[in-house]
Amino acid sequence: MKDELKTPPTLEELRERSEKFKNRKLGGGKAEVPPTPEMIEYAKKIKALKEADKDISLTGLMASVFGNKKGRQITPYPISFEDGKKLFIHILQNELEVNGNALVLEEANQEKVNELLKYFMGLPCRLNAKKGIYLYGAVGRGKTVIMQALMIFCNTVESKLTAADKLFTPHKFQLKNAKSIVNELAQNKKADVIKQYYTGALCIDDLGAEDSYKLYGNDMDVVAEIIVERYQKYQHYGQLTHATSNTKPSDWNGKYGERVESRLSEMFNVIVLLGKDKRK
Repeated sequence: MKDELKTPPTLEELRERSEKFKNRKLGGGKAEVPPTPEMIEYAKKIKALKEADKDISLTGLMASVFGNKKGRQITPYPISFEDGKKLFIHILQNELEVNGNALVLEEANQEKVNELLKYFMGLPCRLNAKKGIYLYGAVGRGKTVIMQALMIFCNTVESKLTAADKLFTPHKFQLKNAKSIVNELAQNKKADVIKQYYTGALCIDDLGAEDSYKLYGNDMDVVAEIIVERYQKYQHYGQLTHATSNTKPSDWNGKYGERVESRLSEMFNVIVLLGKDKRK
């Protein structure tokens, strides 16, 4: 009997006891049975969980949706880097093309791409996990193809991990060309159409190549507007933004002005791709 008392009850047993406790009455239903020590301990645990839920609902939940700026611990993909790299290279060489040819990573860029892959797998790397990726370089260096491969990689891995009920920090994102975003506004002629790009993990492809748009007689820098809105969510919730571009960070001011330049500097890990033009 003493040995049985030493064995701590499971949470399920405590829940059952709690339910019985709620339904039990003494003295004609006026006085409740005094709680046992186990019930008191269980009540403390529930209270602690509820207190934790307050943080999750306000900050942690928003961080889990948007990113990790508020110190959220990143849970990496439960696969090895070697296996992840095999899948990434397969995607790069078999599912994507540059002028009909598979993209071959040049030696000067291989280590940079390795760091990118570690970043999106949630593994330790030299990149800041609390910032997005700004991948830039001259025309034809494979920037868009690499981000497309990473997008497919994240979607593929995360769908399998979710199906297997595995824990991980999401890194998947959508990729949208900057000019296409402006064209959407031109077709709809309603400013609200760009609000869909204010939230969620997003990679703006070819950032800086877009033109401003005249809406109701006023010039509107559509992508700059999106960046400012996303910066607010980056500040509050850690929402991540990625981008590919031919524009050097030193040219941000000339393209978007000082206000947006300062936000871009804070939001991104800057990576430059070198090598030859893959389109020739």
